[in-house]
Amino acid sequence: MILPAIRNAANCDETRDELLLWLRQLRKSLRYLMSNLDDFDPSRHLLSYAHVQLVDRYTLHLLHNFVSQVVSYAMLLTISLVIVVLRS
Repeated sequence: MILPAIRNAANCDETRDELLLWLRQLRKSLRYLMSNLDDFDPSRHLLSYAHVQLVDRYTLHLLHNFVSQVVSYAMLLTISLVIVVLRS
């Protein structure tokens, strides 16, 4: 499943444009999320991991796996694999 996507990512201009679009979308999303943290006070609002709901723990687990995979591919400088992971 990954190999056809890697072959399709061979076009550098298309890959670069797609990556730039994704980065713009990520930046917009992060700016929105950070704007919601304006009144966040960790001393009042932070929850211990034991008090986090099960679905949120699972989401954090998935996020951790996703970030680890993207970082490991980025460290190997295999941008085509990074794009495959970001597409999925």
